[in-house]
Amino acid sequence: MTNPRVLYVINSATPGGAEHGLLNLLKANFFEDIELRILFLHVGNHKMLKEICEHLPAGHCHVASGNLSLTPKGMFRGFLSTLILLWKFKPQVMVLSLVQSNIVGRLAAIFAPQTKVVAFEHTSRYSRKIYGWILKALSWRVNAVWVDNANTRESTEKYYLRWPKHSHHIPLTIVENITPKPHYQLGATIDIISIGRLTDAKDFPTALKAMRILLDNNINVYYHLVGTGPLERDLRELADSLKLTGHVTMYGYKDDWHDLASKADAFLLTSKREGMSLVTVEAMSLGMPIVATDVGGIQDYGVDTMNMLKTERTPEAVAATLERLLRDENLRMKLGTAAHQTVENLYSPSVFWQTVRPGRNYLLAAGKVR
Repeated sequence: MTNPRVLYVINSATPGGAEHGLLNLLKANFFEDIELRILFLHVGNHKMLKEICEHLPAGHCHVASGNLSLTPKGMFRGFLSTLILLWKFKPQVMVLSLVQSNIVGRLAAIFAPQTKVVAFEHTSRYSRKIYGWILKALSWRVNAVWVDNANTRESTEKYYLRWPKHSHHIPLTIVENITPKPHYQLGATIDIISIGRLTDAKDFPTALKAMRILLDNNINVYYHLVGTGPLERDLRELADSLKLTGHVTMYGYKDDWHDLASKADAFLLTSKREGMSLVTVEAMSLGMPIVATDVGGIQDYGVDTMNMLKTERTPEAVAATLERLLRDENLRMKLGTAAHQTVENLYSPSVFWQTVRPGRNYLLAAGKVR
């Protein structure tokens, strides 16, 4: 009996939910007794690339392109690299994470019919309609689907000609022994924090405009934005145009954002679309009061007025919801305490392993060859 050979293809090591989720799976030994290789279509972030690859034997991490961003040329190089690994490594299973990797991987898998394909779905809808059309046309090559939350499954079924027989829930986080916030009193300043890739999907302009409204309402708010991405320059210019200088700090990428978050008064998510939203789950684990748009995985674990406040995605609605939260200490305590308990109930190690075992067994079954 041999261990199954699994090729995991992902866009990059950019610090996003799918990438952090892969790292969490590696740390949890989800791939134990599996000969795993990972292919990144491009680098993304050198630090995170190193952190992920440290969990694999030497030579088991592959990078198709050294660019920090994914280009059409990079996707073609990724296609060729996937083909080469399919022919040389001969994996029994190939897991495809994120949209571009699914396009590249499904195309390459046409030339490797012996390899089973697992599409790992992370988002409730794709940023461009053409992605949905292409992936639906290639969905016949998918043998199994992994989803990071129930909402993702419901939302992505329309992108398949026929939903595969095998589908599994693979949550991307395990939370244990995290101490929640010690208090919910406000200080002289009010600190709001958001974490995420600086992309259109996260809609940080709405958050910045909400900060301007709060300041105009005589609420001395400071906004902390953690993350990198293609819209960083645009967001800085917007903050300047809104005269938020001194009230907005953009940190770039931070490994230790949990320390910063635990000292903040609220966590804000203004996304247009999400998958599981790992950062929201992690903020909840810290006992943070959450204000979030009702998208993606939020619909699975977030209950309005019970463990978070949900808001419409307009500056006025976000500002009004934050103001409601900031004016009521008992509400902040209630939501933060319930948020922490929700994460303990849903994402403890025992619950995680009970949930992921069928998906892991699917990989192990592929190794039952002599």
